[in-house]
Amino acid sequence: QVLADGTVFTTNPSVYDTWCRLNLNNFPFDHQECEINIGSWVYTANETQITTNQTEIRLDVAGTIYEGNSEWEVTRIRAEIKQSIDDGEHFREVWYFITLNRRASYYIYVLLVPTFIVTTLCIIGLFTPLDNFGNRSERVPENQ
Repeated sequence: QVLADGTVFTTNPSVYDTWCRLNLNNFPFDHQECEINIGSWVYTANETQITTNQTEIRLDVAGTIYEGNSEWEVTRIRAEIKQSIDDGEHFREVWYFITLNRRASYYIYVLLVPTFIVTTLCIIGLFTPLDNFGNRSERVPENQ
């Protein structure tokens, strides 16, 4: 869309894959903050104006197209305009900071609870006598 004053609005619906360095010290009760920066590698800050109309993106507003994830809950997205200098030229970028909280219920029911049950049964099995008369006998026969 080109306006009468020369302003050009463009949208490029896309799906981007990105990665984020994770801190797993509190797994599975961790939260992460990922950074995504979008900017031009070709046009300098004098040639293009990169802006965002929101500094705090609300996900709970009706009509948003955000779809959730079974493992992560997005709790906050904020945007910042930053400038960088490369080879004496100024470049403008939009940085998005995304805060994620892990939904721990899957890991509790699939990892922690079964591990606790198996460990408890193993410890109980070590101290359980073999016969009902109270005599302690070895579990491995002597004549092998």
